[in-house]
Amino acid sequence: MKQPKIVLFSLLVAIISGSLVYLSSYHKITSLEQGILELEKINNNCTSNCPNIAASNLQTYKNTAYSFEFKYPSTLGFVNPAYANLEEKIIQLQIPQTDYPKTNFGDAAFSISATYTKSLSECLSKNPPENSDGFKTKVQINGQEFYMTKGAGVGAGNLYESNNYRLLTKDKTCLELNETIHTGNIANYTPGEVSEVNKNGVQTRLDEILKTFKLN
Repeated sequence: MKQPKIVLFSLLVAIISGSLVYLSSYHKITSLEQGILELEKINNNCTSNCPNIAASNLQTYKNTAYSFEFKYPSTLGFVNPAYANLEEKIIQLQIPQTDYPKTNFGDAAFSISATYTKSLSECLSKNPPENSDGFKTKVQINGQEFYMTKGAGVGAGNLYESNNYRLLTKDKTCLELNETIHTGNIANYTPGEVSEVNKNGVQTRLDEILKTFKLN
């Protein structure tokens, strides 16, 4: 008489397990295709190493499809990725022009892109940034080793300068972190109307975001 109960219990376990697998797969697909953001407000515990974001709350962007996260000031917003170099353009966080009024500042952004590659060498050679010297420099970001290169592009009186960082994950995903600063040629402005933006200050803001990146 106990056998029907055992069979019924096994059937319920199978149904529940199947549902969990389906929900997990569905969450990954929607996170990848629709760009779902998991935003988590946290208290800002920043000290002397991050003066540019110490005054504001931070949020955490988590991507479950590619298993990474990073923190960023809540005053910044996301836009459609424009500066990423790899095929899958995942995310772009923008510092807007309005943050530096009456300067030649266009915008700045932290973006992440990805693609599948068979090897590290393929990852580093695929769609390189314009005028880069190749990903020859090894750097550490939050304890993870990346390969870094600089890029520079010019067009219609605009300059786009970038720092680009790549790594190959265990599942053969090539990830790129991109920091881009866009400025206008100061010579194209009426003298006295705008000043040269402090690029070092902008770069520091991007670096504060970059250093919080980590794989999960």
